[in-house]
Amino acid sequence: MTSLKRSKKNQTISFEDDIHALLKKEADKHYNNNFSSALNNIIRYTLGLEDKVKKEIASFAKEKYLEYEQKANDEKGFHKETFSNYSKQYEKFFEILLPAMDIKTSEEDENMQRIEMKNSYLICPKDWIQVVPCNEKLHTYAYVIEFLNGKEFNLPHFFFTTQEAELNDGLQKKYLELAASKSEKYFEVWSKYPTQLSSDIGGVPIPGFFEIPKLGTTDFYPCGAMVIDKENTEKGGD
Repeated sequence: MTSLKRSKKNQTISFEDDIHALLKKEADKHYNNNFSSALNNIIRYTLGLEDKVKKEIASFAKEKYLEYEQKANDEKGFHKETFSNYSKQYEKFFEILLPAMDIKTSEEDENMQRIEMKNSYLICPKDWIQVVPCNEKLHTYAYVIEFLNGKEFNLPHFFFTTQEAELNDGLQKKYLELAASKSEKYFEVWSKYPTQLSSDIGGVPIPGFFEIPKLGTTDFYPCGAMVIDKENTEKGGD
């Protein structure tokens, strides 16, 4: 059986000392001390993954990032620093796996939906539940409601558009109440803890409100969701 031969290009790379040590350890352990093979495979099976796989891994990484971020906020001393370090590592991991997505890729995805907004539009997954109808003449911001520990309770994502640049506790509680009216699964949780906006009670899904970013403002778009300025797309089509 013949092995697959790949074309190669030479590139001089300078490694920082700690990175060189990590690569040497990996090369010694799995690649017979071949730095080139180790580096090629590390890149191939991270950056070279298909978008679907990247999204799934990044989704898990983001959930762990939020979990450790919350633990870091709740802890003190040594544990606080440890959890904060874990959180930062997961954050960097999903940032690497999910580079800025192309507009066409998001819009042509059959699993995505388009919501018209004032001078822009929102692209987000079809299985996200819309909390309130969008007012195309007023709404310029979009938010997603995600839950820490949400997967354990099989809770969906919720989203809404608004003209509010910031959400105070009163508005957050209002949108959680509306979300509960849209989902029986979340209604059961909300009925027990209608004002739960922190991690005071263990084992409860903790809601988080995240503004959906505009295209070009970040390297991370949650589940591919983004707000796209109509003016930019019109200029791009000229």
